[in-house]
Amino acid sequence: MNTVPEFEVSALGTYTIHTLVYDPATLDLSIVQLGVTTGFDVNGLLVQGGGSICASLDVPGAVTTAVECPLDCDANAGTLSGGASICGDGNAVTLTATPNGDAIVPAGYQTVYVLTQGAGLTIVNAGPNPSFDVTDDGLDTIHTLVYDPATLDLSIVQLGVTTGFDVNGLLVQGGGSICASLDVPGAAFNVASPNAGTSDRGVHGSLPGERCGHLVRHGQW
Repeated sequence: MNTVPEFEVSALGTYTIHTLVYDPATLDLSIVQLGVTTGFDVNGLLVQGGGSICASLDVPGAVTTAVECPLDCDANAGTLSGGASICGDGNAVTLTATPNGDAIVPAGYQTVYVLTQGAGLTIVNAGPNPSFDVTDDGLDTIHTLVYDPATLDLSIVQLGVTTGFDVNGLLVQGGGSICASLDVPGAAFNVASPNAGTSDRGVHGSLPGERCGHLVRHGQW
């Protein structure tokens, strides 16, 4: 209870502020037990509620719902250029992407580049530069991650197990609660070695015109 229609609450939920006009000589508010007595209990004592005390309670009141405010997150991983098809020869191939200069890295945040493999976006490597060596044919994507080490612990990532989907799900942009930004589309490369037979990832050798020279675009997570 308060003399002004203003209250602070600490829990989420629906609250109603009511006005009560009463005579202290006839309605003793000490009967109210906070957390126990209801507005219906008080109203039942009043003439308007079938009781005998002359007082008035605004039963409908003003209803307010306290909800969790969305996190204001300024981090933005920006975008990368450089995705293409790569014709390999069965040896290591270096994949390099170029930041487009549109990232936003707030104070205290860091930038790391992540390499994923396949349509399942399995994380296989990470580093300070958007350049990685790969030895197998298949789909590889370089992503930018802008994050705060105080809120996102990258030790949770198990190379070869954790996926980009897993990490993105932890972030505000993916429905999670951590303020960080992952460039979901990234720069996608399709590595094919026409004369190298079958790679460890099951990509069979083919004629140059069948697999090389075709740009692959990744769908968003």
